[in-house]
Amino acid sequence: MQLADCHVGIDGLGLIGGSLAAALRRSGRARSVRGWDSDPETLAFAHGEGMIDEAASSMDELAMGSDLLILAVPLGQVEHAARQAHSAAGGSLRAVMDVGSAKAVVAERLVPLFGSRYLGFHPMAGRENGGVKNATPELFVDATCALVPGTGTSPEVIALGRELATALGAETLLLDPLEHDRITACTSHAPMLVAMALCLAAEGLMGTYPNLPLMAAGGFRDSTRPASNPPWLAADIWGENRDAVSSVVDRLVARLNDMKKMSPGEMKALAERAKAARETILSQGPRRWKS
Repeated sequence: MQLADCHVGIDGLGLIGGSLAAALRRSGRARSVRGWDSDPETLAFAHGEGMIDEAASSMDELAMGSDLLILAVPLGQVEHAARQAHSAAGGSLRAVMDVGSAKAVVAERLVPLFGSRYLGFHPMAGRENGGVKNATPELFVDATCALVPGTGTSPEVIALGRELATALGAETLLLDPLEHDRITACTSHAPMLVAMALCLAAEGLMGTYPNLPLMAAGGFRDSTRPASNPPWLAADIWGENRDAVSSVVDRLVARLNDMKKMSPGEMKALAERAKAARETILSQGPRRWKS
């Protein structure tokens, strides 16, 4: 099975789903790209902007007309969408992928439905502002896309995932669900919680220091950007990856408590170590961080 043989259906045309549709359609690698979204305005915009070849009239129609179905709905809605697709299309779907940022729980729920046809597909890309109007085919260029097989995912479906990532301009990384979730807890989920905590701490200080916002410059803006994500994302992450995120938070709290006891010299040494760690991580990361 190759992408060129597939009618690709995308359920959910927000930032990720819309960008995926636009990139895939621009690549010309798929037989067709069809879409569906529960918001009629989003669906109409995606169709009108040429992100999709055709707008499905319902989720059932999308599933029944797809060889590859990509679930690009919020994490908390993936299971419902998958069950609806399974009910509508049954065994006619040749592959089903979801783009959520937590995989272990999702795999437990979707493998019983789709078996060897299921593959977790997680492109590590995003923007501060979501929604279809911020979608762009460039979103995934030089990003990492994690391919996360479930129990028994077929080599053919994994190969299709690699081809899809290539069509988006992304690099692939094969991970098992638990490894994926423990990594994203550190690199994606915990940063959101830290940003939220810093924003709330600053808000708490404003009663005493009302001029605080006037002093919030680049450092505050950059470090709190993840707090601007939609609130449902934090709820979904906490619901689907709580244990892994809690473990990272415990490590952060322990590190901060250690830092409170340090001398200036010890703090300087730690800062040097942290700077080197950041440079090492980014130098070994996706191509987009190396240019």
